[in-house]
Amino acid sequence: VGLRIGHSVPYPVAATGSNHCSLVYDAAYRWAIRSGGVTPTRFISFIGWIPLAAGVITTLRTSGRGRRIAEPTTLIIVAILPQVTSCVTYVFHPEYLFATGFALMSVAAARRGRWEWSGVLMGVAVLSQQFALLVGVVLFVVALGHSRWRYSVAALVTVVLVTVPLAFVTSGRALRDVVFGLRWVALLGPRSFYSKGGSLI
Repeated sequence: VGLRIGHSVPYPVAATGSNHCSLVYDAAYRWAIRSGGVTPTRFISFIGWIPLAAGVITTLRTSGRGRRIAEPTTLIIVAILPQVTSCVTYVFHPEYLFATGFALMSVAAARRGRWEWSGVLMGVAVLSQQFALLVGVVLFVVALGHSRWRYSVAALVTVVLVTVPLAFVTSGRALRDVVFGLRWVALLGPRSFYSKGGSLI
């Protein structure tokens, strides 16, 4: 069903080659309104709240703050933060919620001494958004001895298991996205967009 969103109206591909940001945004906006794709896409983005909530809860519980009034209070505060609501409304980047949630779950697993699971969750977080590496590097430094390698190998295997099939299907484009990030690829790739003031990332 998700793949059929906006299917009734052709996407304005020609507009994406424009040198003016306003033309690209305007064409995409008009397509979203005409195709009726805004509301169902936004509903799908709410799924990002699930890993975020799970990350908050697991972190609280491993810190001894869970299963009490602090748990629902923290969830409510997090839910209404502008940095969270904007991910599904204004800037529309629900992957930020996925990355933050899985990074928090990775921290919680590390606190329990389950470094393999911590690595797996961190791998998923990085696949969602590369800024999760900020947390991943800290956990790598905190882990000691064999725990560090268990964590690293688990994270690497997770990334490889997801990236290799996607790279095969997309002729290597997914690999560039994972390594450099979508924004970096958009800046340097052959189909980059440019505005008068500089590069549009």
